[in-house]
Amino acid sequence: MRAEKIFTRTVKLIKRGQDAGLLRKDMPATWLASTFCGLAETAWELTLEGEMGPRQAPDFITSILLHGAAA
Repeated sequence: MRAEKIFTRTVKLIKRGQDAGLLRKDMPATWLASTFCGLAETAWELTLEGEMGPRQAPDFITSILLHGAAA
C-alpha cells in the first residue's frame, strides 16, 4: 500500500512537470515515474552495499533521469 501511494504521488509530480514544460511529454508519466522509482531503488541498494555513498545517490539519480547514460 505504501509503495502504491508513493508511486501515485510520483506520477502526479511527473505530470505537473510535463504540464509546466519541464519534463518531456512524449512519454507517459507512468513510464517516467517508474524509471525514477527504479533508479531510486537501485541507488538505495548500491548505497546499502557500499558501492556508492549516500550523498552521491541523489545526484546520480537526477543525472541519469535527466541526461541519460550518454557520454
